[in-house]
Amino acid sequence: MIDQPAVIVIEQDMGGSVGDYIFAMMQARKAGSRVEIRGPCASSCTIWTAMPKDRVCVGERAGLGFHKADPGMGDQKASDGVLMAYYPSAVVKWLAERGGLTGDVKWLFGSRLRSIFNSCIAIR
Repeated sequence: MIDQPAVIVIEQDMGGSVGDYIFAMMQARKAGSRVEIRGPCASSCTIWTAMPKDRVCVGERAGLGFHKADPGMGDQKASDGVLMAYYPSAVVKWLAERGGLTGDVKWLFGSRLRSIFNSCIAIR
């Protein structure tokens, strides 16, 4: 097992392979790590929201960008259903209200994002 830092800080992460992010998130869960999303976190990066709710926080400049998996990134197996199964129910609801995962990026930020996740300021 790869040792994970106690705190994973995301300041600008536009994603990559869904499989790689799921693996890293699962390792971080096992290690008891926390995730601080302090800036843009798009595409596969949003898998970090699958961490236990008390171990994820968002900063003032945080934003989550969601879209369908890109087969060109080697994510053919990462169907919408697989991705949605990882997201917290409040995120799934927010996406459903906007037509689900599509080819267009849907950004969740501001007060709506902070109503779903803890504020990083509040947990320090």
